[in-house]
Order: sequence, then structure tokens, then C-alpha cells
Amino acid sequence: MVKLIIMRLIYFLVTLFILSEYSISRAEVSMNSSVDIAGVHRNYAHGSSHYDLFLDPSISTKYNSANWTVEGKLQLRHLQSRSNRDKNDWSYVSLVPAERLLSLGLDLSNEGSDQQTYLDIASLWIGYDIGDVQISLGRKALGIGVLMAFPVWNRLYPVVPSASGYLFHNNPDLVDVRWQKNSIGLAAYHIFSKDNERQLSSFEFTHYGENLESHILLGKWWDQTISGYTGVLDTSLGIFRLESLFILENDDLEGGTQFGVGYERAFTEDLSFLVEYYYSSFGADKSENYLTNNQNPFRVLLAKQYVFPQVTYKPTDLSSVRLGSLVNLIDESTLIQLKLDYSLADNKTIDLTIQKPLGAKGDEFGYLPYLAGVNLEYAQFISANFRMTF
Repeated sequence: MVKLIIMRLIYFLVTLFILSEYSISRAEVSMNSSVDIAGVHRNYAHGSSHYDLFLDPSISTKYNSANWTVEGKLQLRHLQSRSNRDKNDWSYVSLVPAERLLSLGLDLSNEGSDQQTYLDIASLWIGYDIGDVQISLGRKALGIGVLMAFPVWNRLYPVVPSASGYLFHNNPDLVDVRWQKNSIGLAAYHIFSKDNERQLSSFEFTHYGENLESHILLGKWWDQTISGYTGVLDTSLGIFRLESLFILENDDLEGGTQFGVGYERAFTEDLSFLVEYYYSSFGADKSENYLTNNQNPFRVLLAKQYVFPQVTYKPTDLSSVRLGSLVNLIDESTLIQLKLDYSLADNKTIDLTIQKPLGAKGDEFGYLPYLAGVNLEYAQFISANFRMTF
């Protein structure tokens, strides 16, 4: 039934697209490409080490014509490892294209090899604008929420603050309808999945005030009814953020509450401070209970409470240094993160990441490795823009 609805939506949009071309004389087409090269070294407390090399080249094209937009991105994901791969490692988990409604990924790996390679359609969507309304259908990035560190609303990517290594993102297959008029915005979207219980539907109301931005969320995620409020207050003392999510129980899963609050302050143009607090009723209040309730899709971290402070300093216009720590307030283990970014030239960036866990055996961050990684991003090494006339 779901696939039939999708096929009808695609047929409707493609038909409108073809018919509209009779009245369109020009279209703009752009093509861009990028490549990320990353090396990651992990050193575990028990003595083993992992050396990984990641390659992430991609090429994308975008077509704009009157009210239409068509965009696609082809991505190659490659991991070269000099050690046995831990299948639960975040780098490996994000390397494998996520299972979505449309199976567009291709496994190019050789069985038994220390290399893993996948070809994936990272994005492929068609959009149509009707006045103040925008309609999108296909595989496309979708980000919601306002917190910088903790994903209270943003559950669409397998990324948590404790994730380490080079991470690939998996865009969802969705239909997205948005309307905005002056300070009021409405959005409705549905994320498709092969498993009906893994589908997400949401309606979001937004109001943009002079100093306060507010969002109200209603929906059904993973077969549970949810609601939430998010707000951003910009004052002379700094930026305050609030993000909350309330989940109603059903016959199979318990309900709960999650929320995060944050504060950000720029002291000078070069120095700023960020701190966020996170609470989840699905988390454990004792380290002995970390392995219970592990299958709940709303649970992204093991414990109930965390705090994340971070200081950012920009020594030059082309560089920045970020020092932060993710602290588990239940077992007091800490994950210290240092990141240095430097812009080599236009569209060329290099960054260095160092991650040091502090904690005893049995603590959430106690088992994590010391990590050092370097990443080179070279964007638009092939770029073209041209105009088509019909």
C-alpha cells in the first residue's frame, strides 16, 4: 500500500514536471564534486589498535527550472582497515548504507577482505514550489531541532555525541511539504521504511519572533505518538536553547520524556562558550542497568543525564580550535574531545580530532579507545554550471 502511494506521488510530480517544460525556455544545471580522505587511529585500553583509512568521494548535480528542482548525489564509501573490524564500531555502522524504503546501495566489497566498499545514492529528490508552498519527494537530508550536541529531535542520522571516527550520513526517503508566510511556518513530512513500525510522520508549527523562535512538534515515530517543543531565545546575555520530546506509551513500548537545555555565549569575535544538559527517562540511573532497554529507538545514550561544555577559539580567520567534554552524570565517566580546523584554500579544509576517554571498566566511556584522526576535505574539484535552452 505504501509503495503504491509513493508510485502515485512520483507519477503525479513527474507528470507535472513534463507538462510544465512546455512553458519553460531555460533551465540551470550545476555539477559539483568533493572528496574526503580521513585516517583514524584507535588505541584500546586492553592493548589492541585499529588503523583505518576512509575515502568518501561524491558527485552531485542539480537542475533548476522555473518552479522545479531535481537533485541527485552519487557517493562511494570505502574503508581500508589494518585490523579486525568491530561490527559495532560507529565508523563501520555508518559506512554501511542504512536500510531504507528504496534499496539503492550496492556492496562492492570482496568477502574476507580488509576493505569495505559501497556505492550509494546519497540523495535523489524532486521538488516543486507553488507560491509559499514547497513540496519535496525522494531521498533528501532533513534536520530538525536546535541543540548543538544532543539529538533530542534529530533522530534521522546514526550520530550521537560519543560517536567516533569518520561518520557517513544516511538521508531518509521522504515526502516533505512546507509553507511559510512572514513569521509563521508549517511543515509536514513522512519518512518511509520497509517496516511500517519504523516509519515517522510529523507535523511542525514554527513561529519566528523578534528574539524568540518557537517550534511545536506532533507526530508518530516508530509506532508511538510524540509531541514536543523547541525554543531559541536570543538575548544580550547569550543564546538560550530548549528542546523537549514527550513519548506516549503503547501496547508494546513504554512512554517517556527527553529534553535538553543549552546556553551559548560569544565573549569576543574569536572566543565563545557552549554548554548543554541532556535528560532521558529511557536511560539508566545505575551503570549496572546500561544493557537493559537497549532496543528502544528513542534511547541514544545509556544513562539518564549528561552535560556537554565546549570552548571555541579562532586564532585566525582560517582556523578554529574546539575543546569539549561529554560527561556522564551517572557514572561520571568523561569523553574529552579536541578538534582543530584549518582552511588550506577555497574549498579545501583539513581538521584534526583527538578523543580521550576517562572512566573505569563498566562505565559508559570507560571501554572507548583513545582516538586520533585527520580529515582532508576537497570540495568542488570538478565543478560546472551551464544553462540549457529548450
